Amino acid sequence: MGQEEIRPFDGDLTFLGKIMAELPIDIELSRLIALGHAFGLVYETVIIAACLSTKSIFKIYYKDRLAAYKSKFNFAAGTFCDCQAFLNVYKTWFYHENNQQFRTADAERRWAHLHNVDIKRLREVHLLIDELRIRLRQLHIFVPRDVESDQMQRRRNPIIQQQSLLNLKIIIAGAFYPNYYIREPIESEAVDRELSSKDPFRTIM
Repeated sequence: MGQEEIRPFDGDLTFLGKIMAELPIDIELSRLIALGHAFGLVYETVIIAACLSTKSIFKIYYKDRLAAYKSKFNFAAGTFCDCQAFLNVYKTWFYHENNQQFRTADAERRWAHLHNVDIKRLREVHLLIDELRIRLRQLHIFVPRDVESDQMQRRRNPIIQQQSLLNLKIIIAGAFYPNYYIREPIESEAVDRELSSKDPFRTIM
């Protein structure tokens, strides 16, 4: 390409680029929200993006790791998808909170303990969702505030629910393509604890 050649879009951000520049989250998560907007599932994708931007909302106890897995499995509702589990946890918690079913802080703590959920992390997610909602509004992308909005009520139709679930899977695949997995750094202390100080080259777990 010669130095004199000028491309019409040089120096201009696309709409997707503006979303990525405006949101205080990873690029993949911004893309997740943009695709959610395109598919009419922006509320769900904002929740998932907020959950993935914080530490895990599930509590993992050293002596009972299976309990956290069971809780996540139950919230995933047969999808085997962490994103779906995060979405369902937040929606369930917000529904109880919004309808004043947690009459006391102790009632909320009991619910969280029963489901191995970290309330502090959930509240961080809630604050981030509010911030994302405000920033998206500046881009004329409006996120429903209430799970009981008209749009959410329509999604209770089983056929619409099934289609929404399929669309959400497509959105997640598109947002993270081709990186569906993130390799975490290996921590020697965690490995030692996992193997109960046994030789990793001679131990089968």
